[in-house]
Amino acid sequence: MARNDEGHGFDRRGNGGYTKYMNKCSSVQRKRLPSPDEAAFIVELFKTMGEDTRLALLCRLQEREYQVTELAETTGHTVSAVSHQLRLLRHVHLVRTRREGRNIFYALDDEHVGDLIDVALAHVREKARRGSSPG
Repeated sequence: MARNDEGHGFDRRGNGGYTKYMNKCSSVQRKRLPSPDEAAFIVELFKTMGEDTRLALLCRLQEREYQVTELAETTGHTVSAVSHQLRLLRHVHLVRTRREGRNIFYALDDEHVGDLIDVALAHVREKARRGSSPG
């Protein structure tokens, strides 16, 4: 179960700690919070992004569209492994495909995906600049 800044649980099924937390919030606070379904999707999104190979693929896709074989060559993974990871990324709408004849090209789903990576990197670099390490 993921936790928000105040330590309240985000239950994937849309109930439990997160729903209890929402019920305690004022209507103004609630408008700023994700719904239980949105919270569950956000948890899935970050879980999917939080694996080394998938993050490397997302970073590579910030540059341009790639075919699976190109991604396999540049990341040092097999075509099968890259295909599997891309399938997981597609499932949570982090990447999209475009077909050109027999070729399939992968790209970030939209600019928000790149923004998520950029903000996370800025956060890590800021912490490093201040002398704190992750974990």
